[in-house]
Amino acid sequence: MAAKIQKGANSLRIRIPVKKNPYVIIPMILLCLFWVPSLAFFVSKSLLMNDFLIRIFWLSLLVITIASGTALLTILFWMLFGHEEIYITEQDFITMKPLVFYVRNNRYHTKEIKDFRVDKESYKKMVNGEWKEDFRTIISFSVPEKQVIFGRGIDMHDAELILINLASSGFLTDQQFYTVHKS
Repeated sequence: MAAKIQKGANSLRIRIPVKKNPYVIIPMILLCLFWVPSLAFFVSKSLLMNDFLIRIFWLSLLVITIASGTALLTILFWMLFGHEEIYITEQDFITMKPLVFYVRNNRYHTKEIKDFRVDKESYKKMVNGEWKEDFRTIISFSVPEKQVIFGRGIDMHDAELILINLASSGFLTDQQFYTVHKS
């Protein structure tokens, strides 16, 4: 997983791909393989039945199957092709998470950003039937009354490369980065 950084004359664009998890992707692909025949089965059953109540039953199963399959495909496409984009100009710092049918943008004023840093975030994951605490690399910064986190699970090398590019871009000052005091 490598972040792509594009420097423009008046902007900086960073693209961070989603970390691929084969333990989730493979079962989802198998569920999709099961979803297509079940969809065809429910369509044929709902068209062949003559009784109104039985037809309503099969149509309701068809609607549930379509909705669950659409959610499944959206999550699968996000895991396979999803990415986060960061777009920085002199005035704005924009984080974008384009999903299949929706794009979530968060806009922050560049002057309000402080404590830009690479950090660790704790989360729980299932290991051998037990929930264990684990840590992942994140990039975070603060704006008034909010902490912003992006790049969850990014490699430490990529996170540091992103911070170096942000620092050298000229859109952020040295005072906006988190300072580590060493004795």
